[in-house]
Amino acid sequence: MNEFSNIAEYSVQKTRSKLFYVAKVLTPIIVGVVPILYSIYMLLAYGFPPYPFFIIFLSIVLVVISLNYFRRIDYDYRIVGSELFFSIVYNRKKRKELGSIDLIRLEKIAPYAGKYADEAEAAEYDKVYDFSSSPNDPYVFYAVEYDEDNNTRTLYLFNASEKMLKLIKLYNRRAIIDYPNE
Repeated sequence: MNEFSNIAEYSVQKTRSKLFYVAKVLTPIIVGVVPILYSIYMLLAYGFPPYPFFIIFLSIVLVVISLNYFRRIDYDYRIVGSELFFSIVYNRKKRKELGSIDLIRLEKIAPYAGKYADEAEAAEYDKVYDFSSSPNDPYVFYAVEYDEDNNTRTLYLFNASEKMLKLIKLYNRRAIIDYPNE
């Protein structure tokens, strides 16, 4: 078998609500303008602006913080061998590795929809990691990892392509439930 045939990559953008995009536009305006308007009011009312350099510096810092909060988020998934790696990419520039899971150790992999979503939500987990674009996306799957050493169960939500599902099935046939196109 070709050694490069067991590599798969997939990337999705985090889906945001319309309210998020409205807040993304309004927050820097409000945070940047309000301190400056306060300085103008104090200038007109009392004849001097209180600490003008501090207020301008504060408004600049608040705008930078708000712009950093409202950034684009992409999740990258990569299967190399029997490992599934998760990464997050901010504004298509900064990449951070979030971790990986061993596909052989997975207890269950199923679509995060219908009765399987109800099962996933009903069970108790020590850790939950949501690396999905949106829980409503039809290509969201969940994986349950059981760590026998620490006696912990971890839930992972992620998007998966058809090639990724085939590779997961190759390494852990017993864990995949309701495999599509079969």
